[in-house]
Amino acid sequence: MQSVTYNYNSFLIFIPIILSAFTHIWNPIGFLYPEHDEGIYVQRIMRALEEIDFRDPSFGYDHPFFGQLFLAGLLGMTGYPDSISPEIGDLHSIETLWIVPRLLMAFLAVIDTILVYKIAELRYNRNVGLVASIIFAVMPITWLLRMVWLDSVLLPFLLSSILFAIYVPKNNLPNGIKNKNIPLVLLSGIFLGLAVFTKIPAFTMIPMVGSLIVMKGSNKRNWSMLGMWVIPVILIPLIWPAYAMYMGQLDLWITGIYDQANRTGGSLFNTIEKNIKIDPILLTIGFFGIVYAAIKRDLFILLWILPYAIFLYLIGWSQYFHFILIFPAFCIAPALAIFELSKKVKNERVQKVLPFFIISVIGFFGLVNTSMLITQDYTSPYFTASSLLIKYLQDNSNEKITVISNPFYFWIPQYVFHLDHDYYSYLGVGSIKTQKLILIVDDGFRELFSANDDYAQRLQKMYNSYDKNVLATFENTTILLSNVLQPSSQIPQINLLDKNHIWSPFNNAALTQENDTLTVKVDTSNERKLYNRAFLPIHINNTSTEPLLLTLDYFAKSIKGQATFLAEIIEYSPGYDTSSTKKILWSTLLDNTSGNFTSETFFLPYEIANRSVELRLYIITQHAGEHFLTIKNMRII
Repeated sequence: MQSVTYNYNSFLIFIPIILSAFTHIWNPIGFLYPEHDEGIYVQRIMRALEEIDFRDPSFGYDHPFFGQLFLAGLLGMTGYPDSISPEIGDLHSIETLWIVPRLLMAFLAVIDTILVYKIAELRYNRNVGLVASIIFAVMPITWLLRMVWLDSVLLPFLLSSILFAIYVPKNNLPNGIKNKNIPLVLLSGIFLGLAVFTKIPAFTMIPMVGSLIVMKGSNKRNWSMLGMWVIPVILIPLIWPAYAMYMGQLDLWITGIYDQANRTGGSLFNTIEKNIKIDPILLTIGFFGIVYAAIKRDLFILLWILPYAIFLYLIGWSQYFHFILIFPAFCIAPALAIFELSKKVKNERVQKVLPFFIISVIGFFGLVNTSMLITQDYTSPYFTASSLLIKYLQDNSNEKITVISNPFYFWIPQYVFHLDHDYYSYLGVGSIKTQKLILIVDDGFRELFSANDDYAQRLQKMYNSYDKNVLATFENTTILLSNVLQPSSQIPQINLLDKNHIWSPFNNAALTQENDTLTVKVDTSNERKLYNRAFLPIHINNTSTEPLLLTLDYFAKSIKGQATFLAEIIEYSPGYDTSSTKKILWSTLLDNTSGNFTSETFFLPYEIANRSVELRLYIITQHAGEHFLTIKNMRII
């Protein structure tokens, strides 16, 4: 009889596993539209397969790099992406390249489901574990776990840390047995350390997991175990700043942390509102369960949710997928409340049936709604657009092109087919170093375009400044091609090389200015450092709220010796000494192009507008030599 009961109980775990496998593996790429952050993370995974530098060239040190290393390791073991044998122009290849990482996330989601079951079973009882894991598997918001996000990657590490902490026996055991549980404590600490090393906000789980380690006995606290547990929790994430220090980039790491902590956008309440729209039933029963946990003073649930919620509130910025870290608690809390409150019913038969009836209704609702979502096909136009972009870039590989889009579109041409072009996320646009520019306008682009922040204004400026040719349109996605050297005639612009703008020389610079072309020549025998330059005082008027663009078409060349080529804008007051030091408003190095013309377009800071400034073009020398800098197109748009 005991064997039959054991087999029956063991069979129960397969219910949430099967449900989770269905909701996460079915149609892995057809349901969800391209999401910007997912494209960024997949791009970083591909970079980790090829490069050692883990600092994102566009976004810097915004997150630790364990998540990308972990997924890159798993994908690398399969020979990805070469094992797929992708081909340019083959739409199926593009889809398969996305299927593999999505299936990997589905596998992690199934593991999450098992961990939720075991955590709730050990912490409370088997029924609570079963119900919590079913809610976790079938509710509509579970689609968040399909995406390649750091939050989805760290969740199994967080849940493993919790599970090992729960496995640690109570303090009233003999010392010999306690010593055997040291590996459990260390494993719990290691997994939480890896979770924090994946994404820093996981540190808010320290109070919850730490309390499981400390408060095992009724009146005793095992502080030595806590000390042992916290060592890997702290040391493992310190690998991140240690790496930055080793690379000589600690200042960039500090800047990255500061920028990430001071991001603006959606607040905690906006995130809650959006998640309610995604899954109103789960959020409703979840908040009900949290209230019940507060009444019962269940610190396990409260310490799981409250520190994280307070953290998101204090930093003032969060996204809907940040809910992933507390998603399991929103499943466990109502499951516990349902069973506990059912015990209040006096009728014994109703008391036994009521919780399973409630969960059957919730589970049926969740499964039906999730099934309706995951059987949809929203992404075909996006994959078709991606395939066409790759084909166009391959056909025009003799000329570099800048692509600005959701990273969904360009990580494949960049890291799978290694097409040598410049690729920028529309959240990380720097200077444009090509003549041709491709903008991919999809729903994410339009959403950002309509915002009122610096990213949106840059996109608006880029979109409005140039005439556009439509390469292709697929439902809500349009691929546009522009020439940055030919701004739209409807956009105000200043030609800095025309007859109304006469440049002057300084130090050993000799100037020739004619036909809208400026040549700066330095021929010196001086062995001292000289800031040879051409300069132009100017007042830049700008009535628009959009940033200004500076376009340069130039070549730089050193006939003899070495020099540094530099463009700069400084504050200017009429009559000041040209050799005096003034505030630098903008500065950038120019490439030594060995006499070949190149184009660059820069975003200028807002503070140069509507004030008097001085433009400077430097040829900086320290030894004898002969150097040229020729500009044939220099415009402020």
